[in-house]
Amino acid sequence: MNRNLISDLDVGTFSPLTQLQKLVITNNKLTHLPRNMFASNQFLSILVLSGNNLSSVPTETLTTLHRLEKISLASNSIQIADFKAFTYMNNISCIDISGNQISSIWALNFKPLRNASLYKLNLSRNKLQILPQRLFSYIKEVEYLEMKSNRLQTLYLSSFLKTRSLKRLQMSHTELKAPDLFDNQTQSSFFDGLVSLERLNLSGNLLSNMSPGVFRSLTKLKVLDLSQASIVILKPELFKGLVSLTSLYLNENNILNTSAQVFSGLDNLGSLYFENSKLEFIDPDTFLKTPNLRSLFLSGNRLTKVQNDTFFPTSINHTLTIDVSANPFSCTCELSWFITWLHESNINLKHPNQTICSRTSIKEVVNLRILMFDPADFCFVNSVDSVNILLIVALSFFGVMVGFVSILAYSKRWWLNHKLFLLKLAIIGYQEMAEEFDEDNYEFHLNLMFHEAEEEWVDQVLKPGLEERLPHLQNIIYGDKDLHLGMYYVNAIFDAIDNSFKTVLLISNQSIDDPWCMTKLRMSLEHLNDTGLDKVILIFLEDIDDDHLPYLVRLFMSRNKPYMLWTENEDGQELFWAQFEKSMRANRAINNIIPV
Repeated sequence: MNRNLISDLDVGTFSPLTQLQKLVITNNKLTHLPRNMFASNQFLSILVLSGNNLSSVPTETLTTLHRLEKISLASNSIQIADFKAFTYMNNISCIDISGNQISSIWALNFKPLRNASLYKLNLSRNKLQILPQRLFSYIKEVEYLEMKSNRLQTLYLSSFLKTRSLKRLQMSHTELKAPDLFDNQTQSSFFDGLVSLERLNLSGNLLSNMSPGVFRSLTKLKVLDLSQASIVILKPELFKGLVSLTSLYLNENNILNTSAQVFSGLDNLGSLYFENSKLEFIDPDTFLKTPNLRSLFLSGNRLTKVQNDTFFPTSINHTLTIDVSANPFSCTCELSWFITWLHESNINLKHPNQTICSRTSIKEVVNLRILMFDPADFCFVNSVDSVNILLIVALSFFGVMVGFVSILAYSKRWWLNHKLFLLKLAIIGYQEMAEEFDEDNYEFHLNLMFHEAEEEWVDQVLKPGLEERLPHLQNIIYGDKDLHLGMYYVNAIFDAIDNSFKTVLLISNQSIDDPWCMTKLRMSLEHLNDTGLDKVILIFLEDIDDDHLPYLVRLFMSRNKPYMLWTENEDGQELFWAQFEKSMRANRAINNIIPV
């Protein structure tokens, strides 16, 4: 009875079907069901009522179905999770109430199911905002729980303390945030109590800064999905406790590099999915603690090379399936060891036709498959089988002379560097390139990023100054409140930086201690390198001790990039505005010919 226009059923509609075991009435227009409608259908075990307009669980209709095992009320208009109808249904094993309008649910709602054999519960695609304490304490035997696509705002770390039988938990796209999952003070995790969990899906959430220890109690977990989770950094020992994990999904995040300890303890990891995550660097010891890795998927990242002696778990009896396609590999002599490893090791290379040499490769092999690059044709390796005593003496003498000259050159390095600099300018010369300001070239004229503690200074000093001195700057982003509302936070920051003529970061003692402020600085500097234009300005609001300055700030200043200091002195303020107005006229091109 699927996809009809049934809006009403008579109490005796199914009375003649006394042996009926399965009934499917989906995608109709039912708004209610008559009382005792199934009084004659004592053998009914499967009931599907999804895709109708039921506004509540039809309690009085279902109470006679003592043999019911599976029921689906998905995609209706139910607002209250009322399970009283199942009080005497000890055989009920599967309840699907997904796609409704339920906004809250409490432990007492499940009390009628305390004697049931409930195996699977689906609460996905509702409007749940709170997970109360010990929510599932009355359904301790449930093994499969789906809660995806809700809008969880308030979590309690004890929500799952009584669900020791749960094996599969689906919580993708539920707006979970990393700070809600772990309490650093009490060392309590949101997943404490899930001692039998085998599969966990957290994809599509906001887990950018998860704390080590969050997964410590999941000792039986086999599959963990953290795809599309806005992850930027994988902290060492983040996966501590996952001793049974066999599959890990980290696809479509913003992870630029890995550390040697990030997968420590994952001795049983067999498959790692790390695709389209902007990965640029792999630590040589990243996979040292994953001896049973059988499948490694790294396609669609930004890898240009693989460090020499990077460990991959292969052996004669151990075949590694690896996918490194759609990466911009630079086929040069530096990559020769990796090419040799691909040819000689016990591996299965996936998508070899999409694993090609990028434009930064040796000219003759650009756009060729990486397996067609033969380092022997371009890279000469000199091997010496024997040397005589005279050669040893000559090399020793030469080494002493080189050492002497090196010491002398080191002691005079600044003088030599200065003279070479002047000679290079005299011979080569240089021409400073710049991109003039054009209000039509960029969506935003100015992008201001700052810590919330500096908002008062922005409102009282910077904003009035811009309106008075630079009235032509119209489209200005004043901090996080003006970011694109339809994007994830990290993506919105990227969008603001990419579409702004200038990005200005306010530096203070508060901002340099804030991880997000430093993340914005790193993203701005990466964009500066990608575009080749000086589009970033640092404004210091106060004096900061050299020892307290982060490495990225000191590196930025050492490269002669524009930065300014705001003072309370009137002359100093005039100098500040003069420098700022000059910087807003154009974006200088980075000239790597001139050393700084």
